[in-house]
Amino acid sequence: MINLPVDNITDLMLKLMPTVDEVFYACYWRGTSFNCTNILRLQRTEEGFCYSFNSKTSERMINDSEYNPPIAKPNGSLMPLRNNVAGKMTGLELIMKSLITEYFPNDKRSKGYNVRE
Repeated sequence: MINLPVDNITDLMLKLMPTVDEVFYACYWRGTSFNCTNILRLQRTEEGFCYSFNSKTSERMINDSEYNPPIAKPNGSLMPLRNNVAGKMTGLELIMKSLITEYFPNDKRSKGYNVRE
């Protein structure tokens, strides 16, 4: 058993989690290809950390880009990206990489991703 200091658990979780480039192969918004690191943000949840798109509660980082939604208005309020049409290539499309090699061979849990709307 390893004794982990509780005050460093957040840092440990951040160091162990996969990067955006390790999880996502390609990202598209309204049919246009974007670098995934430019449109996805780190999101703290009750279950740990994940990557989010267009969330007003996600972490603000110094490396935010002009494409990283929601966009900050001059007054500091956040403006999420909107989509007012339906159909293929009109919203967010994420192509994810397989992380099958990240599991132990005898691990019986389901393998894959947890995607939430």
